[in-house]
Amino acid sequence: LPIIFGDFGLSPQMRSWCKERGELVPLVYSSNHCSWFKKSLFLDLIDADKVIYLDNDCEVKGNIDELLIYCNSINEIALRHDVVTQFNEQLTKKGHTPLQTGVLVYKPGNELIKEWSEACQSPGDFRGDQEILDFLVMNRRLNHNTNTRINIFPRKFNNLRLEEENKDAVIMHWTGPTGKKVIWEKINKTNLRKVKV
Repeated sequence: LPIIFGDFGLSPQMRSWCKERGELVPLVYSSNHCSWFKKSLFLDLIDADKVIYLDNDCEVKGNIDELLIYCNSINEIALRHDVVTQFNEQLTKKGHTPLQTGVLVYKPGNELIKEWSEACQSPGDFRGDQEILDFLVMNRRLNHNTNTRINIFPRKFNNLRLEEENKDAVIMHWTGPTGKKVIWEKINKTNLRKVKV
């Protein structure tokens, strides 16, 4: 699969590293909000037939081609449910199962992705992009807007650090500060340790 990197503020050295391995898409974002809100903007810029998006704290441990079967139309997106935490437990009380956006499959031009991108430019009090998507999906269901179908793929394609170990995990998602320490430990064992992020 071709690789496209999103530049949310990379160093010149890391930009060069990415360009050697795939296409680099620069992102112009005028808001002072954190980079979480840049994700949906990046998704809206990609020119491809179908996209598997991965957060940069995801470790790919096997072939991910199978993910492509979970999105076959511009009116579909595929992702997995999130674990319930203090940040999303209120959604479950409203009958909504939180979504996890660290791995996402879609076709560019999807109207929900576009709506998400627009909402992330003025995030208000939302903690992150994921909470905004949850809010949009919940509102669409309340308003009986079924223009975009949400397909849920197996946990092995986005196995969260907060979950029990899964020997079948194809993508390990090292979330949070604890996960970032694990990533740096792995980077320090490779030639990437000399590259300034």
